[in-house]
Amino acid sequence: MAIFHLNAKVISRAQGRSATGACAYRAGQCIKDERTGLVFNYTRKREVAYRQIFAPSNAPSWVQDRAQLWNQAEHKETRKDAQVAREIEVALPLELNLDQQAQLLESFVQAQFVKLGMVADVCIHNKPGNPHAHILLTTREINQSGFGAKNRDWNSKEQLEKWRSAWATHANHRLMFSGFKTRIDSRSLQAQGIDRVPTVHVGPTVTAMQAKGMPAAAKQLNQTIKEINMNEIKNTPTHTTSKLSKAALKFLNGICMPLSTTNSAKKTADFDILSDDYMELLEELFEGRSFMIQQEDTDTGYCIRIESPRVL
Repeated sequence: MAIFHLNAKVISRAQGRSATGACAYRAGQCIKDERTGLVFNYTRKREVAYRQIFAPSNAPSWVQDRAQLWNQAEHKETRKDAQVAREIEVALPLELNLDQQAQLLESFVQAQFVKLGMVADVCIHNKPGNPHAHILLTTREINQSGFGAKNRDWNSKEQLEKWRSAWATHANHRLMFSGFKTRIDSRSLQAQGIDRVPTVHVGPTVTAMQAKGMPAAAKQLNQTIKEINMNEIKNTPTHTTSKLSKAALKFLNGICMPLSTTNSAKKTADFDILSDDYMELLEELFEGRSFMIQQEDTDTGYCIRIESPRVL
């Protein structure tokens, strides 16, 4: 069943990340960073089912070469904390086949990013039960001479909301065109007038952690939420809060525990990804239930902290 998920993040040197490393991982290719000399080799990554670069018609031909594109993006930035790329990650409708998913992405990317002057590097990761796309975007406008100025409007919350709404519109149009009745909605459940607790999107990071032997606590949390929503009588506030408290503790311990207490070699970026993916949803999930949801900067990176005045 199609679900709505659109997450935006910035690839920044302040996080120890690079555009070259990000594109190599998402495309499943081997790319050398000319600035640092580092080689990023992800050619063993098997789930990459589609990769395509989209650019304005007046862009130089070299933008179609992934290594040149992102090395040029890196060379253009001089600050040690520079934002070198932006990423939009979307969940793809399960109802659509690969060709239909690619057509959906092309229409969305051309209308929302390329039209504004960005170059978009699009990759589909076809994981079982979790097909999704990574859209890596330039932070500077491109023209016939190369990269120009940065457009700060692209960082605004208003722009992100436009992209979220546009993704739902494009996805629903493609679903309808392909003969499916399923629809997605970019609005929160509260805004839609739906009285149920929202589930947490289980993204590729959690799936990867599960494969490494770490407990998939987000899935346990979702199961608890589903049990609450399926109760026709509706659980009492105390009972509901208690169940969510225990599920939240599992989520916290299973995914956001400090590096020193795990056997899994996680990078700082993992914490950043988790924090970006789940912060907004967790705030909505525990709204009005006396929980404090906040991001915390630890010595191992950014993580999510869930605190409750009640004894868990």
